[in-house]
Amino acid sequence: EAFGALGKSHGRQTADAIREVILQVYKSPTVSRTSERAIEEIAAGDAAVDADDRKEVGMHHFDGERFVQAQAVIAATVKDVVYGLKNNRVDAARWKLGGALHTLQDFYSHSNWIENDNTSPHPWVGREATIGDTASRNDDTCVDCIVVKNNCQDCSKDLTTKLLTSGYYGGQLDAPRPQGPAKCSHGGSFDSKATGVDMETA
Repeated sequence: EAFGALGKSHGRQTADAIREVILQVYKSPTVSRTSERAIEEIAAGDAAVDADDRKEVGMHHFDGERFVQAQAVIAATVKDVVYGLKNNRVDAARWKLGGALHTLQDFYSHSNWIENDNTSPHPWVGREATIGDTASRNDDTCVDCIVVKNNCQDCSKDLTTKLLTSGYYGGQLDAPRPQGPAKCSHGGSFDSKATGVDMETA
């Protein structure tokens, strides 16, 4: 839950969304105790992705333009969910589902999909497919924001591309910032190398 200090954490977003779907589908005023336990297990799996590898594995977060790798993470995790359900390992399946949801959520909060004026979900994210025109490691994507007293004052003009890009998070072993091109930072108080735009919008 610590990563939700500036807003609602991944785990809480997931729990609230699943709870809302259950209430709507079953037209019930409350969620059963059994369903609540399942919701909390899924939310815990979601939150664990940050706790386990935030500073190491960018592909679990769509960081560092690791779009192909993140797609593979979601596809593999969904297979783990199906395996767990088929083999009566429901708790493990719920945990894995939470992890897949975390990576899926990070596509929208760590990329420029929304900044590119898209108002609908990406049709191929989370599926075994490519996701369109993405920036290469050689493409410039950002310029530094205007900083006053260590705070970015205006990030509205930092993005310099319409290609799909995502911020680089300092210290991630699988997604180091390339030397040369102007790249976006993930940003935020936990990013040790933050320069340029903060790509995390949610």
